[in-house]
Amino acid sequence: IVGPTGCGKTTFLRSLNMLETPTSGQIFIDGDEITAKGADIDKIRRKMGMVYQSFNLFSHLTVLENVIKAPMLVNKIPKEQAIKEGMEYLRMVGMQERADYMPSQLSGGQKQRVAIARCLAMKPEIILFDEPTSALDPSMVDEVLAVIRNLAKNGMTCVIVTHEMTFAKNVASKIIFLAVLIVLYTISIDLVIGYQGWSVDYVLPGGILLVDAFIIFCMIYNHRNWQSYIMWQIFMILLSLIPVVLYFAGLEHNPY
Repeated sequence: IVGPTGCGKTTFLRSLNMLETPTSGQIFIDGDEITAKGADIDKIRRKMGMVYQSFNLFSHLTVLENVIKAPMLVNKIPKEQAIKEGMEYLRMVGMQERADYMPSQLSGGQKQRVAIARCLAMKPEIILFDEPTSALDPSMVDEVLAVIRNLAKNGMTCVIVTHEMTFAKNVASKIIFLAVLIVLYTISIDLVIGYQGWSVDYVLPGGILLVDAFIIFCMIYNHRNWQSYIMWQIFMILLSLIPVVLYFAGLEHNPY
């Protein structure tokens, strides 16, 4: 999920596990409507993990204790089993040697990798990443992106808010562009990588063209000024194509 700052990317992501309550519409997770009255939100949240921008590690706990806390409290896993699994997840993100460190002894990139391991310890089906590299120095970004890339390759469903367009090209199956809380369009990854294919799904679908054709027919039938209406529609279509034109003009570093 990409888009300019302030367009609602984080709000959209937080709505997926009801940390923000949508004012309208419906959200379905694995066939369950989480926006329905009486929905078991806690049960649905157990399917989803979330990795935040600012890590949110417990500063008074060690790395390993941060990872095993939730499985022991929520999933009622015995401590010995939680420690064994926690070390395995730390090994997956390359942090097993710092299991006894305190968060204050870690770099930003290391804290984010611990946050990912803590999320994996709950065995989620979906992981939501809220700009996982935004609080990191450039030198630390690659180590975190490498972990996320491996998760995606191993089949983990990931919803990622990011400004790292190169990373998005490499890891995503589909990219959603947001602007002011509106989905401008979704774009096939084939179009982003190598510019192959034209599968751009606009919010205004092709069915609107059929409605336009019907309106024009009625205007002609009733001897109305249909020429100006057609010119206005052409102008609006051209305006909606500006982001794609700019993209192909070589401004892929700033597709918004």
